[in-house]
Amino acid sequence: MIEDYPAGPRALPDYLVLGTSSSGEIFHAVLAIYNSNERLLVVTVYAPTAEESQDGWRIRRP
Repeated sequence: MIEDYPAGPRALPDYLVLGTSSSGEIFHAVLAIYNSNERLLVVTVYAPTAEESQDGWRIRRP
């Protein structure tokens, strides 16, 4: 997990996570957890740029 976003202005708490595809490509995904139904919702998935991240893609630059 890179960052967590508690429920506030958002409907559900969600999290920015680091992932790697089977071909080794790095991606970031924002996932929301809907606890009452035990569901994981994919909000967005994208390939981060070097300007957005640091420390091996594990920290998002401010």
